[in-house]
Amino acid sequence: MESARLPLQLTAVSNKAVYQIQIDSGNVYRGFLRYNLEYLAGRAESPPYSMDELLEPELAAIAALHSERHHRIPVLLEGSDWGEDGYDGRSFAARYREALLAH
Repeated sequence: MESARLPLQLTAVSNKAVYQIQIDSGNVYRGFLRYNLEYLAGRAESPPYSMDELLEPELAAIAALHSERHHRIPVLLEGSDWGEDGYDGRSFAARYREALLAH
């Protein structure tokens, strides 16, 4: 069973402009793997991304979770103490599985 793809959009705001981009979500993960599998398979000496670059999306997700749990306060990625907030992979997997089976 194939599920419908959700649209993936990005809005970036600076002090000069607002940018909106629609991303082809079908190719995001495939592209990530293409650049990382050579290293993970031992065929490249260095990873294509630094550890900071790999972790930044996860930190952004945790910061968003912390913001939501604390009345949508602004949260910086660097220098933040998020305490107990974090990613619960087991819970996410269970909810994801349920959502897939519901369709």
